[in-house]
Amino acid sequence: SFLGVPIQRLGEVLGVLVIQSKAQRKYSEDDVYALEVVAMVIAEMKELGAFVGDGEAMTAPHQRPIMFNGASAQEGAARGNVLLHDPKIVITNPVADDPEDEKRRLKEAMDSLRISVNDMLSATKKESNNDQLEVMEAYRMFANSKGWRTRMEELIESGLAAEVAVEKEQSATRARMARVPDPYLRERLHDLDDLSNRLLRILTGQGRSQEESLPENAV
Repeated sequence: SFLGVPIQRLGEVLGVLVIQSKAQRKYSEDDVYALEVVAMVIAEMKELGAFVGDGEAMTAPHQRPIMFNGASAQEGAARGNVLLHDPKIVITNPVADDPEDEKRRLKEAMDSLRISVNDMLSATKKESNNDQLEVMEAYRMFANSKGWRTRMEELIESGLAAEVAVEKEQSATRARMARVPDPYLRERLHDLDDLSNRLLRILTGQGRSQEESLPENAV
């Protein structure tokens, strides 16, 4: 018997975690879920560079050099500090020591997220931008979704930290995005993906807030 699940982080597949048994058996949904949780923890450990060894496979992705390709708007050369729109979030502890405390952290972060979304919605209404208003309305709908929060709380109860629960739900959303043919639904799922990034930044305190000014010589 064979059971395998992808080791993925934020929709990026890093590998496959497999268990096998010489005896014939049918793996249950609980077995699959447990293996997915282990795979998620392994993905976070890899991001932290927890595995010892040589070669790129053992190096934390955020510690590797990276090449950025941009579209040319004006011929010439530019030199400055690269500013990532969605900076890499590094989670230092993927396992929840106290699930109730993690759920409290998630609730507080989501409360903060809702306030931020409501502020953006109010500002958009003043600008009378109908297209942007539609996006902000979708943001508010997702930010107030009980189902979204419940799914993440269930992941926390399984032993994951709040940040990892958000990432796991985000990975599931990205997987759904890849299968949805309707462009409107894909856009709405993209909104949820962006909202997850905002929630991660609130939980970890990493990344750049919307109000923060750009660094000097930003590219």
